[in-house]
Amino acid sequence: MSPLLELARTNLAMAVLIGSTVGMLGIAIGFMVAASILRRANNRKAAQWARYEVNWRVAVEYVARGLAGPETLHDNVPAEQRLTLLDYLYKSSLAETRPERKQLFAKLAQPHLPYLGDRVRKGDMWQRARALHTIAELGGHDQGALILEALDDPSAHVAMTAARAYSRLRVGPIEPLLTRIERYQSWDRRLLRLTLTSLGPEVAPALHARFANPQQPVYTRVVCGDALANLKYVGANEAAVEILENETDVDLRAAALRVIRAPATDEQRMIVRSLCASEEAVLRAQAVACLARIGDPADADSLEAALTDLSPWVVLNAKKGLTSLSLTGTELAAHVHAGSAGEWE
Repeated sequence: MSPLLELARTNLAMAVLIGSTVGMLGIAIGFMVAASILRRANNRKAAQWARYEVNWRVAVEYVARGLAGPETLHDNVPAEQRLTLLDYLYKSSLAETRPERKQLFAKLAQPHLPYLGDRVRKGDMWQRARALHTIAELGGHDQGALILEALDDPSAHVAMTAARAYSRLRVGPIEPLLTRIERYQSWDRRLLRLTLTSLGPEVAPALHARFANPQQPVYTRVVCGDALANLKYVGANEAAVEILENETDVDLRAAALRVIRAPATDEQRMIVRSLCASEEAVLRAQAVACLARIGDPADADSLEAALTDLSPWVVLNAKKGLTSLSLTGTELAAHVHAGSAGEWE
């Protein structure tokens, strides 16, 4: 190979390496400059918002003391600052413990809440959820149509946030939530149960109807059963027993055991007693807890036997059950010492 050709190739490779290094350095410098510009812009915006909040805090204090009317705040909020004001009122309300101040924040927010409509419909997922949180904290029934629309948001997170706003503001009947329960499977079931029961005991018949209906999805029936148990509804024993006799899903049968309450029939107690020996630990635990609710002192033997169970949850429920059946502290201590509960504790 010609020495000249080798030299040309070497120089070309070196030129490419130098060019690439310079290019990467230029890109890195560009990123640093852009980050610096963005940071300065954010700092200016934060400082501007801080000035706004100082002015709004003073205006809110004047209104709270009766020294000025709400217009003192409203007249000094340009259109481009309305969402920022709502965010300030939202955060202030969350941090406030005095009911009268929370009511004041909600009252001051009312004229500006309609501007959240575009954010709920067109913002990104987090903006839509934050707007719904704001509505739940500061809004009222007049926001019901927007919340109802958001129940069908493409994002399950936003839809569940809308469901919580719906129940908190008591926008309407429970049916719109019940028809969408399947959408909320990714959420903690306890949170869903509390969302449904926060509408009050008047929703129990609707929950009962879906819990008892074998045509409903299993998950829907489980959630409705949990909600009925949370409400301590006393009219679902027959539906629960039918589930225990005819269904095989463990979660559904466990929910049925949580539903059953006193007064119970002898037949219902017999079914519950039989499940205290189930092969499924979750069913044994729930059956023992149920027996403590509906049983009588004669059931102490069944609860005593449960104290030697391998499942700590069964043992814990048995201990609680023995206490509820009015065993003395000395007797309970003897039972625990004889069983495995002492080792578990």
